[in-house]
Amino acid sequence: MIILIEALHLLPRRPMRVGFTPPPRNRPSLKDPDATSSRLGVFFCQRPRFSEPLWRVPGGCTRKSWSKPQDACIGERMSKANGYVFALLAIVIFAIQDGLSKHLGTNYPPVFVAMIRYWAFAAFAVALAWRSPAGLRATAITKKPLLQLLRGVLLPAQIVVVITSFTVVGLALSQAILAATPIFVALLSMPLLGERVGWRRWSAIAAGLVGVLLILKPGEGFFDVKFLLPLAGALMFAVYAIATRLVSRGDSAMTSFFYTGVVGAAAISLVGPFFWATLSGPDWVWMILLCVTGSLSHYFLIRAYDLLDAVAVQPLTYLQLVFASIMGVSIFGETLTANMIIGSLLVVAAGIFTVWRERVVARRKAGLPPE
Repeated sequence: MIILIEALHLLPRRPMRVGFTPPPRNRPSLKDPDATSSRLGVFFCQRPRFSEPLWRVPGGCTRKSWSKPQDACIGERMSKANGYVFALLAIVIFAIQDGLSKHLGTNYPPVFVAMIRYWAFAAFAVALAWRSPAGLRATAITKKPLLQLLRGVLLPAQIVVVITSFTVVGLALSQAILAATPIFVALLSMPLLGERVGWRRWSAIAAGLVGVLLILKPGEGFFDVKFLLPLAGALMFAVYAIATRLVSRGDSAMTSFFYTGVVGAAAISLVGPFFWATLSGPDWVWMILLCVTGSLSHYFLIRAYDLLDAVAVQPLTYLQLVFASIMGVSIFGETLTANMIIGSLLVVAAGIFTVWRERVVARRKAGLPPE
């Protein structure tokens, strides 16, 4: 879940500009029974994969006489379908990655597991930067080096905390609390980013916090100190997400992704060797699989964000909580309580509403019509 939300903040949004123009001169004749009223004009949906405007016709893109608009609409539907497939693949692989992290973190120091995993992630980030249109050298140029260093150090530390939480608290319970990360981001965005939060998002934040309290089971009369691990992981990642928003004002998404991998690998390599452990034969297979799934999940997620808006992907990310719960119960013998299920539902609903409301406010500030 954490790495998935990280990519949501790192990857750029696809621009979409909506406008209305008078009909062109080469518009189909009004005598044509397939032609629409000249008052409709042209509906431009300018996305990176389209160079032709889409004609807005009654009933959608079904006019057989206009092959280009129909092909464009079919292409858009196919692209969205592919985007959802990539998003679901990424979510499933991220859930598998969490299960592998729990297994390895139970038998080996979490710092060691995170270091090996981060080495593969850094290699993937360098490869992406090298193959990017700007090139590796241009990608490495940053206008906010201190913030990039902070992000690079903070994320591997947070991953170590999360792996430790998987082994100590449990996979399902940890993911339930980590799902509240968007709530903490919304809370921290007010003092750190100066953002204004209206009563709707305040209500969602309050509902999400109530859900977290239910997950922590305060009704049993005690607070288990080990629950501080997933809470610390969620708060650490919220600070990381705020720092990512700050650097995005001066650096590209590819630059931030590059520094996330390179600085993080260098930082954890200063500590990880002191926790070096010898992997058994079967566990080497699991470790290699962990590194491979890390690269694959990021690739599929990047492809998903290339085809879909972030607001469409975010609700799907909460499926990772479902998959984690299934693995926790069926593989690791964890149990789900009523408090945990009800609290998770509140957290997921509040998180989805918060992300959607941020999207609505951003479009309003940009002067764009509601979707």
